[in-house]
Amino acid sequence: MKRGPLFSLVLLLVVIAVSAAAVVASAAGSGTVSGTVLSYNGAAQTSAWVEWGAADTHGIYSIAGGALTDGSGAYAITGVGVAAGTGELWVRPPGTDDYLRRFGLTFADPGTTTLDFRPGKLNFSTHRATSWRDWTSVRVVTFGSDALSSTSAQTVIGSTAAGGVSAAVKALPDTVTSVVVYYWPYQATEWTPGAPVAITAGVTASDTVTVSQAAALRLRVAAPFWRSGKPGSAVRLAVANWPAAATAHFFAAPRFPGGGAATHFALAFTSVGPQSQKVTLHLPTTARPGYAYDFTAERTDSGSRLSLTAPFQVCTLKASATTIARGSAIRLSGVVPTQGHWGGAKGLPKVLRIFKRTTVPTIGQPTVWDATREGWQRADTSLVNAYGSYTSAVLHPTRTTWYVVRYPGDAWYWRAFTSVIRVTVH
Repeated sequence: MKRGPLFSLVLLLVVIAVSAAAVVASAAGSGTVSGTVLSYNGAAQTSAWVEWGAADTHGIYSIAGGALTDGSGAYAITGVGVAAGTGELWVRPPGTDDYLRRFGLTFADPGTTTLDFRPGKLNFSTHRATSWRDWTSVRVVTFGSDALSSTSAQTVIGSTAAGGVSAAVKALPDTVTSVVVYYWPYQATEWTPGAPVAITAGVTASDTVTVSQAAALRLRVAAPFWRSGKPGSAVRLAVANWPAAATAHFFAAPRFPGGGAATHFALAFTSVGPQSQKVTLHLPTTARPGYAYDFTAERTDSGSRLSLTAPFQVCTLKASATTIARGSAIRLSGVVPTQGHWGGAKGLPKVLRIFKRTTVPTIGQPTVWDATREGWQRADTSLVNAYGSYTSAVLHPTRTTWYVVRYPGDAWYWRAFTSVIRVTVH
């Protein structure tokens, strides 16, 4: 499986942009949340962003507001609305993708809720597998609880060592009951201790989390071949290395400015074993072209905290007419992803290629970059503008013709093809 540069984007998008419009519990109010954030060694954590929000009925979090810590590590967030067991508080130190998190909180409105943060640590070690082993960082997320809430903490460890990596990772007091290790957003393993591990602020526990990438669960887009296509596309996911009887809930969420509500699928998935298993879902017809869409599988059995995310690129190809008389003219147009385009922000122009054929394509998109090797012919090239839009030159098909567009990759998106369209000629 080829991994695109899209994964260099801050993975925070997967958590926050999942459902910016789906949460009603995080409405503004008159409450206050305050406290102090200290680092592992007890020093004040200055200029950390502390945000509050709430989870919807599916457990999807949405941010509602926040504040920065001051020189003593203190913070105070005003305008906090009531939340009964759904409130969340995240601490994001500057210059890192690490975080500290409390969830399952109750916020008073009116009133003041006091919540402090100071992590302990837990020893961690992992080994690379023989495949998908070229990761340059690993995300370790610890889960546990104290008397006030459930807790989690993320530590991102950079490493290019051939064998693997060992480090001490953050964990919030009082206990850790699960550790999820992400090698990629779509590949992770989970460590569960026989009994909760005691965590003390400013102390490294004697327990060691030891996992191997070879045991990691996997999720990938198996079809369409280039993991790209039009809104409404049937998307086949491959679930692999999941133990027998493991269950999962699937949802999909847009990744574009302002976010949008996640689509939750009614599919009930139960693994039959570690072999690859296929699940077919449909990209929402409202998916916005020119951006990515994330398909997520959340493991739901045995109290698991693991979830895997596989991205899909939304792109379009349309004809000015889909049925024409011989000799008539058409133009092709559409939108593809391009680096830098984000809402009103302009991206990088690029040149795409249009291919055609007059025989029915057997599997939809070409499966090789040089589509001529699979019976396609070059039809045109077109410039993609700074917003990802393109329009072809005038074309004159003389027979019923199928078209597909190939667009290059960049630092944000991998190279891919659009869905195939047909223009019928009478």
